[in-house]
Amino acid sequence: MSKGTAIVTGSSQGLGRYMAVELAKAGYTIVLHYFNSEEAGLQTLEAVKSYQENSILLKADLTVAEETRAFFDAVDAAGLPPLKLLIQNVGNYLKKDLLETSLEEWKHMMDSNLNCSFQTAQLSIKRMRRHKAPSNIIFLGFSSLGSFRAETEIGPYYIAKSGLWLLTKSLAKSLADKNIRVNMISPGVLETSVSKPVSEIPAGRLGQLSEIQSALNFLISEENPYLTGQNIEVAGGWRL
Repeated sequence: MSKGTAIVTGSSQGLGRYMAVELAKAGYTIVLHYFNSEEAGLQTLEAVKSYQENSILLKADLTVAEETRAFFDAVDAAGLPPLKLLIQNVGNYLKKDLLETSLEEWKHMMDSNLNCSFQTAQLSIKRMRRHKAPSNIIFLGFSSLGSFRAETEIGPYYIAKSGLWLLTKSLAKSLADKNIRVNMISPGVLETSVSKPVSEIPAGRLGQLSEIQSALNFLISEENPYLTGQNIEVAGGWRL
């Protein structure tokens, strides 16, 4: 029996794929999402279906409002169990001198990290409130959010993620009496990261995907119904 439906955006590969497969093992029907990586998405779907046969794979550019609405309409049309969990994992990264960053690049960082998170959350909340069962929204952040550091090479990305942290807290407060909890996980440098500056990490090693999953399991556990509006950093002391 399914625990309900979990939407995992950006789940064709990497951390998103790992979380989707683990959630399927735990009993969730999964809505996988991809934009460019169809082949990887199909492979992930095969892995997820071995645990939850009714899981589906959908394509959408979540930075486009119309495509995001169509994505959720497709979820509705699939006749899946009630939506209980949204993991907003989509969020592109840009490392570039702030003074050389174009307005288009700035806007894309805001769209892919903050604006699409607002819309996917809003559309998920609408569906979660229909069944009134305990539900969760999890945003993926970035280590050191809340410290408001000056960033000259990842400025737009860091600013967007900082906005996402404020969105997390704002939604958590708005939904605290509606049985929907909103929290954030902020990874550091993971085994799947493109850049791996191990020498900068106090723990002296890369983070494992399983460690992110452990934080996720804690946040969505029914044993923690009073936990909302929180950000758990899984970063081995990086950027403290």
